Amino acid sequence: MKIKRIIAFLCAIFCTASAFSSCVFMPSNSTSSESDSSLESSSDSSSLEDSSEDSSEDSSQDSSPVEPTKYDVTFVYDDKRETDGVIDSKLIVRSGSPLKDAPYSSDQSIIGWTTSPEIDYNTVDFPMELTENTTLYAVRQTDFENYLPVIRVDTNGVKPSKTDEYTPATITLENTEEAFEFEDISAGIRRRGNSTANFPKKPYRIKFDQKISMFGEKAHKSWVLLAMYIDPSLIRDYLGHTLAQRFDNLEFASCAYHVELYLNDVYQGVYLLCDQVQEQKNSRIPVEIDENELKGMTEVPFIIEKNQVRAESESVYPYDWFVGETDTQYTIKYPENPTKEQHEYIKNYFLTVEQALIDGDYNTVVDMLDVDSAYDWFLVNEFMQNFDGIQLSAFFYKTVDGKMKLGPVWDFDNSFLPTYTGLIATTRNLELATKPLYTKKAFRSTFMEYMWKHEIFKAEYCTRWKEMRYEVIDVINHIKKYRVALRPAALRNNELWYQDVEWDDGSGRKYVPDNQNIFEDQYDFIEEFMPKRVAYFRITYIPYSL
Repeated sequence: MKIKRIIAFLCAIFCTASAFSSCVFMPSNSTSSESDSSLESSSDSSSLEDSSEDSSEDSSQDSSPVEPTKYDVTFVYDDKRETDGVIDSKLIVRSGSPLKDAPYSSDQSIIGWTTSPEIDYNTVDFPMELTENTTLYAVRQTDFENYLPVIRVDTNGVKPSKTDEYTPATITLENTEEAFEFEDISAGIRRRGNSTANFPKKPYRIKFDQKISMFGEKAHKSWVLLAMYIDPSLIRDYLGHTLAQRFDNLEFASCAYHVELYLNDVYQGVYLLCDQVQEQKNSRIPVEIDENELKGMTEVPFIIEKNQVRAESESVYPYDWFVGETDTQYTIKYPENPTKEQHEYIKNYFLTVEQALIDGDYNTVVDMLDVDSAYDWFLVNEFMQNFDGIQLSAFFYKTVDGKMKLGPVWDFDNSFLPTYTGLIATTRNLELATKPLYTKKAFRSTFMEYMWKHEIFKAEYCTRWKEMRYEVIDVINHIKKYRVALRPAALRNNELWYQDVEWDDGSGRKYVPDNQNIFEDQYDFIEEFMPKRVAYFRITYIPYSL
């Protein structure tokens, strides 16, 4: 009997170890039922440790396995997406066994399936895990022909000014959720932008007479419509802002909504509605304080914009710009007209942080700079290869009692490109996905360059990527599915703006692009670029993370 006990005990240990190893050390596979069964066996194995004197007798009394739950899956093909439409025969699926495929009818227009009875580009990925009876609705490209919201601007035929003066207008938002729609709201509109203002398709700034919520966002008077003229994919700015919204150390990340714009009933193409980068009291860049209080202060809240070489030429007031330690020019965006004393305070605060980075003075840096905002700001721009955002649209700000922060991120229409050309994006340089942004001499950011040289900053930066990488991957998957929703409007946009435009492919060869192919080609390029970028970050940053 003693020998039997020893044998039973050793068997119990062996079975427990085997089940544990199959659960922990074997890679999980959510697409197969084997992974579920291995988890069940590992949980059941614990009972072996409490086996009785004669384990063989206990095992003979084990109860039969419980019959798995079965779920019904219904496939709805009807164009109207009504449950009383054409429904495929039900498919019975056992619990623990994910649905690995869906039947495609003879209708070749079906491009996917969604769980939503409404039109939805978020198609399910097969295999899908089932926990209840499920209805899947067919998704077709034709569902999205008029999918994007529409903004109508009426100026009584007057062209919006390219100056700071607003042209009176009424604004209507339609073809979206009923709660978001409005009609003939009084506002003003003007052109905006620097280099983008010179392109045929003009970007705009809208200023309502009263604060208005757009798509459920917090109400503001000012909103911008980005033209995205040099990006035929129309996805770069949307992607950059969508990424930034996931990085919660960025206090302000702009919203981003694709819309189709009509100006005086004339179609203008696809635009991206975003927040205006401006000071506010409790939102956007939250530095604004009472004007009378501001006048009597020296240590003021501030917003600074890195302008590389434009600050002096664009200067309006004597003290609204300064030069950094690396001969980079910075514009003081807030306060609008700082006094000499306020100018000196803002400049000295910024230069102290910059010099501390150069000197490797960790304590001074963390005392004066919100390094967590810096990590998130750099990661978004670095992932996007957004040299333009680092060179010309880098914002720094400080509240009265806070540290200086970086943000928001901005200006993504030149991202994923090797250099600024001022031309419509047609290149497909995938090698760029495996190169760091901050080492490119012409577009270096002093902050990133010197933080990377400090081991503590380097480790924290890499750790932040490790924390956020799955959020980035989730956004990438969203962008892939979003293409079907954007495509019809994008083709209309490209037909309008690129019909007779002659492009240079980089070798001097001139050509007129195919409007549909340029959208697909650039979207394909970005979809190929992003996973390569993730792989590069994994190799470059994960080894240095904490």
